[in-house]
Amino acid sequence: MVTRLGQVGLAAALVVGVVAVPGTASAAPKACALGTWTLTKHALSVSGDGFSLKTQGGKGTKLTIAAKSVKYDFSKTARVTGKASGEGITFSIWTKYSKTLTVSGSFKGKAKGTFLLKPKTAKGTALAEQGFAGSTKVDERYKVATAVKKGDVEPLVLTEGKFTCSKKALRQSLAGKSPEGKVKIDLWYKR
Repeated sequence: MVTRLGQVGLAAALVVGVVAVPGTASAAPKACALGTWTLTKHALSVSGDGFSLKTQGGKGTKLTIAAKSVKYDFSKTARVTGKASGEGITFSIWTKYSKTLTVSGSFKGKAKGTFLLKPKTAKGTALAEQGFAGSTKVDERYKVATAVKKGDVEPLVLTEGKFTCSKKALRQSLAGKSPEGKVKIDLWYKR
């Protein structure tokens, strides 16, 4: 049974692995993306080969975008909740993030464009605790940096995709599909 949101199944790993971000993300971000943002909403949907997962939550996560890195502060992050199904079973799960994570990378574009983080550079003290809905028992605890380095899908740490922003709002998104399945992730932030 899958309990870890970070390992949402082979379908997600294969789909995310084949999504190409147009162009390179080597240019420093412009004034629009730079700065500190607060997550207001996230939505993740993964499906493929008889497996599906949807997650939401995480409100309050702080994202600070600098010229060559991003920093996540999970100290005020609300729980991420999810519903998964596969192999004839359906279950609900939760993840609580804490502490901080930093990843090198960059954004390309002014008010819209692409971003690309370097997962192997993930570092920090961020932890994730997971359990089943209806229970406060922690079934799994892991270091978020380790999961990101391995390429696991973390709902609140989008390592590549597209963005749009204004002075007060930022949206990051990733969508893709392959013969193995499809993935769609959206993160909405405000100043």
